[in-house]
Amino acid sequence: MGLQELLQTPLVTLLRVLTGLVLAVGVLPAFVLPRPTSARSGLDAAAVRLVRWTAVVLVVSQLLAIIRLFHVLPIVLLCAYGHWYRRRHEGRLRTRGPGEGLLQRPWLAFADLLHRFEQHGMAVVTTAWDGILVAARRHRERLVARRVLPLALLLAPIAAILATSLGMRVVQAFRFQTLSPPDAYVILTWAKSFAANQPFPDGLYPPGLPALVAFVGKTTPGVDLYEIVRYTGPLIGMLLVFGLFYACLRLTGNIGAALVAAGTFGLFGTSYYWHSPWARQTGPLPQELGLAIALIALPSAVLAVTERDRDHLLTTALAALAIGLIHPASCLVFVVLAIAGAIGATLVARCSPGPALAVVVAAAAGAVVAHLYLPIGLLLGLPLFRGLDSPFIGVEIEQGRDAFLEGLLGTSALGHNPLSLLALAGAGLALVVAFALFARSRISPGVHPSGAQAFAALGGLAGIALAAVAAYDVRWIPLPTNVTGSIGGLVGIALALGLGAGFAALTPLWLARRGAMVRATALVTAAALSIGGFGLAFESGPRGREPSEYESTAAVTRDIMKNQDAYSYTVVGTPQQRQAIQGVGAFIELWVFARDVTVRDARDPGFVVPDLSSLMFARDLGESLPIPTADIYVFVEKQPFPVTARTATGPTEEYYFDPAKRGRIMATVYAWAEYYRHYHTDMDIHHEDEHIVVYRIRRRPNTVAAAASPQFKDYTWEPGVLFNGGPASPAEVEIPWRM
Repeated sequence: MGLQELLQTPLVTLLRVLTGLVLAVGVLPAFVLPRPTSARSGLDAAAVRLVRWTAVVLVVSQLLAIIRLFHVLPIVLLCAYGHWYRRRHEGRLRTRGPGEGLLQRPWLAFADLLHRFEQHGMAVVTTAWDGILVAARRHRERLVARRVLPLALLLAPIAAILATSLGMRVVQAFRFQTLSPPDAYVILTWAKSFAANQPFPDGLYPPGLPALVAFVGKTTPGVDLYEIVRYTGPLIGMLLVFGLFYACLRLTGNIGAALVAAGTFGLFGTSYYWHSPWARQTGPLPQELGLAIALIALPSAVLAVTERDRDHLLTTALAALAIGLIHPASCLVFVVLAIAGAIGATLVARCSPGPALAVVVAAAAGAVVAHLYLPIGLLLGLPLFRGLDSPFIGVEIEQGRDAFLEGLLGTSALGHNPLSLLALAGAGLALVVAFALFARSRISPGVHPSGAQAFAALGGLAGIALAAVAAYDVRWIPLPTNVTGSIGGLVGIALALGLGAGFAALTPLWLARRGAMVRATALVTAAALSIGGFGLAFESGPRGREPSEYESTAAVTRDIMKNQDAYSYTVVGTPQQRQAIQGVGAFIELWVFARDVTVRDARDPGFVVPDLSSLMFARDLGESLPIPTADIYVFVEKQPFPVTARTATGPTEEYYFDPAKRGRIMATVYAWAEYYRHYHTDMDIHHEDEHIVVYRIRRRPNTVAAAASPQFKDYTWEPGVLFNGGPASPAEVEIPWRM
């Protein structure tokens, strides 16, 4: 296997995308952003920087794309890094005392050793070296006993959970080349448009995820955006698991609680009780990304009350800004859960409502600023994306609500179930224990103030979990059904916080005075048993995908993209193929092609353009196919891809999501292609299987005639006019020479 083939393997591609993602949202913010003053550890600093950096990247990327300068983003980042390095270097020069430079300290130590050698000889050097070795050995033994082993014991389980969660969610991306769910193709199109300085190609819609995909594309050279989108979904799923872990760990200080929250969802996320279909956990969808950012930022909303640090308010506001630019439903859920957490901490701590009010203001302000693009865009004449103003949203709440939500949430039982009741019990227990422990800390002189803060933080986590349980059954929420469906899927995942809070409530005291190794062993063991018990009680369900095209269609399209020079070919196909080849090839919609070609044209031998092997000055015998590329690939589904009918809000819904019209389009193009291949010599079959057939036309194009012809250029949609009769599939087409 050559290097190029190795780089294209799924595992290596995933590692390249993961490396680019870590560089984009992990390494760069560590260089550019200052360390948060609210961070207690390196993990805190990384999490807070991730939230803040996401907001910075989304705002800066959107501004650069609007002024058509997104392609200079790497230069902007390089300048930011240079500014950071110079500022840090100058700060060190200003604050450095004598002997504190990077090279001064070892040089002075070496000079001191030389001075002692001159006075006492080689024995001093030997004694000093032996002393250093003995001290290092003793320090290493103490470090291993006190810190390294407990830390390794704590990190190994979460590393295993994250790796297993990613492995479960990435298997389908390894096995299939089609993107799932269908919205992934929309994200791909918008990411390509964003990279081309077109932030709102289909109307006003939150640009967050497409902007992030385009940004990661800048830090992942040599990887196509299609592959980045393909693996972004599983990585978002892993980020959700990490968000659950971090939220519980930061608010409880209990590694077992964090493992329970992360492990139950990460390892058993296929259960329909979560209200989160597997396709949503593995697909590159904005509302799941918004929830992941929300989970990482929720501790800041609670700690802003317990620690009264303004830095937490900044994180809360920037989180609302970032999430609002990613998905409105995720932003709404974050604001509600942040307020619930702040109220829970306030009630447990029995403090003034001022800090909680500050959290409300910060979250609301961030959310409002995030959505300013809507009024500004409308004032500039930009339309809303069809998904925001389609008739689908105007459906009466009472009409088919339960059936709609049942299908959207992927569950056979709306309302509460054993999982939500278990989360309710855990959250309630955590709230009671938080009240009791905080009251005890107020009357016990031996409790440090930080202990009281920890108990209040546990109350905040309980408040968040209780709010999630309250919104789990969304039928009572007076909002449009698609909005409530999104809320139900998001808060279903947040039920894991209730499980973690309940575990934390059961193990706060008896481990407090134990050694680090004992605490780590006990908590990890108890968490493992809890996760195992959860798996027995809530078995995993089937893992489904939501493809929108045949696997062979995606595979052949990707193969054409890899083996053809850019814009040297035209693909005649479905919208998913248009979204895949955007930026590298020409495209004609199948419904436009079927409308503009006729069997009579295909029977006319003069319709052909001379073959590539013909003489350069050979004359055309008649009308040429007005497509200005040498290669044309026509995709036909022998068995029209099974789809579910949708309300026709555009040509895509009418022609591709109406099973009858999709079949008639395929039959029309199939008949034309078979007649053309029979009467001409420049067409052959490029690929054929049980589902599709791909025709390839190779010729020398007449670019002048193609530019002058109106054929294949009119994309005006006339609802209900086309493809109302005729054969319903290629199998019903009668070809005379095959009868």
